[in-house]
Amino acid sequence: MKFLTKHYEKLVLGAVLLIVAIGSLLMAFHVQEVRQALDEQLEKKVSGKKKPLKPVDLTVGAAALARLGKPEAIELSGTHNTFNPVTWMRDKGGNLNPVTDSTGAVGLVYTKATPLPLEINYLGPVGADGQFRYQFEVTRTYEKQASKRRPTTVSLNVGSKNDLFLLRDIKGAKESAPEVVIALTDGDEIITLSTNKPYSKTLAWAADLDYRWDKKSFVGKRTGDTLNLGNVTYKVVAIDKDEVVVSAPNSLRSVIKLNPAP
Repeated sequence: MKFLTKHYEKLVLGAVLLIVAIGSLLMAFHVQEVRQALDEQLEKKVSGKKKPLKPVDLTVGAAALARLGKPEAIELSGTHNTFNPVTWMRDKGGNLNPVTDSTGAVGLVYTKATPLPLEINYLGPVGADGQFRYQFEVTRTYEKQASKRRPTTVSLNVGSKNDLFLLRDIKGAKESAPEVVIALTDGDEIITLSTNKPYSKTLAWAADLDYRWDKKSFVGKRTGDTLNLGNVTYKVVAIDKDEVVVSAPNSLRSVIKLNPAP
């Protein structure tokens, strides 16, 4: 009893060490068994029937590479709207419609150009007893105001002038003077007139236009006139014998070339 009492702690420590040693030995055997089982399973899977690998589908990638080799050109003009936004207009019924090749200013057709001239016609002398004046009929068709387009009669002495011309000389007898010489005040043009040889010079043009969308016609339009195109007001800013220039409300200008009807 005295031996057990004296060596109690040593006996307990020895027992614990023996248990740990036995546990370690058993663990080693268990690890070996697990490793052997894993090796058997791996060998079994590797040595089994092998399935062929499926080929990788490279169709999408090949198509992408083909497109990169042949890049498509970017179209910045034409009928698409990426860089060409569409304007919308209301028709007579109030419906919104996109502006196409028949609406807006592009729907206008310049069908006829009419010259608007300045005309000076020598009428002959008037007066008696050696006091003669020389009469002219002046027609200003180019004027914007209709009241100024009416023919007017003026008479001048040699050396006198009006706002248009100076009477420089007469040819022949004073009482008959079949010809006269005038000089235009707007420039240095010298003109000889006779009673059967009037002077005419085109100073402006009038335009006849057809509007394809509403099938309406504008006759005798002059510079400064307005055009109602699909309830949008355009202004005629210039006219000559070959083209008409119209301006939209946003100040965008369009040029319409002469296209006479057949």
